[in-house]
Amino acid sequence: MKLSNSDVALALIAIACGGFTLLVASGVLPAQSAGNTPIWVVAVAGLVFVIGGVMILLRHHSRALDLFAAVILAGFTSIGVWVAFYSPADGISGGIPFLPESMNVGLGRIMFGLGALICFGCFLYALKRFFGSHK
Repeated sequence: MKLSNSDVALALIAIACGGFTLLVASGVLPAQSAGNTPIWVVAVAGLVFVIGGVMILLRHHSRALDLFAAVILAGFTSIGVWVAFYSPADGISGGIPFLPESMNVGLGRIMFGLGALICFGCFLYALKRFFGSHK
């Protein structure tokens, strides 16, 4: 099955966005500081976009897609764990109205931690598919 023009365009947009983010993370392009966010978090976010674009282009190669999905989910897991345990409290905003900010920050950390656990479970499943189902 041939890729449509819109599939190729979407893939190229994702790769370009991720590539831009990777160039910022590597210091090639200047950017405003993201507070106390480590550069590896920015790099992982860029890598996730690049891999997502590549996955669109390789959508009929299921074994490669399983591996790429595992890498993306590992990236999501690592970012979620960083936010849950290490991000500064002033970087977590929003939440439930009328609750104190400290409770909303704690709630935000719990939600990111739960999201990281879900992503980790999906990561394990993608690895299982990559190593197990393609003999």
